[in-house]
Amino acid sequence: MQTFTRTFRFAAVLLFAAVCSAVLSAAPLQEELSHSRKLRNIGRLYMACGQYDKAETYIQQALGKLAPLQQADSEKAICLIDLATLYYYQERLAESEELFLRGLVAQQNALGADHPYAAHTLRNLTAVYIRQGRLDRAAETLEWAFDIILKHHLPDNRILTPFYIDQAILLTKLGSYDYAEVLFTEMLQRITSEFGPNHPYLLQARQGLTELYLETEQYAQAADEFQKLMSVQQAIYGQNSQMLVGSYLLGARICRRQGDLQQMQDYFDKALAAVANSGNLIAVARLYEQMETIRSADIIAAVHSSQPEDSAG
Repeated sequence: MQTFTRTFRFAAVLLFAAVCSAVLSAAPLQEELSHSRKLRNIGRLYMACGQYDKAETYIQQALGKLAPLQQADSEKAICLIDLATLYYYQERLAESEELFLRGLVAQQNALGADHPYAAHTLRNLTAVYIRQGRLDRAAETLEWAFDIILKHHLPDNRILTPFYIDQAILLTKLGSYDYAEVLFTEMLQRITSEFGPNHPYLLQARQGLTELYLETEQYAQAADEFQKLMSVQQAIYGQNSQMLVGSYLLGARICRRQGDLQQMQDYFDKALAAVANSGNLIAVARLYEQMETIRSADIIAAVHSSQPEDSAG
């Protein structure tokens, strides 16, 4: 009996020591995770304000805190995806693609291959491929995203709204304008009724529809949708936010097509003012390139269209 008692006490001591060791080892992990989350959240705030350089600094620091940790796949995934999103905003598309793919792997390791979060990551990766002009890859990736999300929700669930918006954007790029317009219109109605008139989904759908009308030379409709888009964006972000640069360039493209060069320049000036606030010289240089492309695109098209057709044969 005494032998059993001594053995039981010894086992209890070992168990207590093991528990204490686990608690002590978990404490630094939780502390590092908490610090990383704080840094990442600060980075998100700067990203929302269009201050991309500061956002990158904080998100990189958050990733640095997680580097030595083996049990932090979920938090690493979030940091990688946030950084990928930031690079997408900055047109650093190759880096964005790489980080989305790394984030997807970490996300699936932590949550499972078919977790709904993975579907949203694939949506974001689709946007990168569309921006790169890799439309076949974009279509494959978006189909993968739909396959995952439809395992969790019915097709008419409001959670699928951003997936349908991305589908309409891709259809526009592929030239399926009629189907894309119907889908954009349906999503605008759904978003207004289910999410409200100032939801970011509404901005995405309006911008996509504006691009469609511009692509199909329906300039009056494009200008109308663009004004609706700008009224909401400026109410949310103000006029000098870097978040509006893409919209200002879209407005400039519409004006260029309509021949309103003065208004086109006004939009250029607004875009320059927004980027200048960031102090990012690379972003300023990139903006000048985009402005020159808008100025010259229709001139080049006009020259080609004015040349006589080859009547041989």
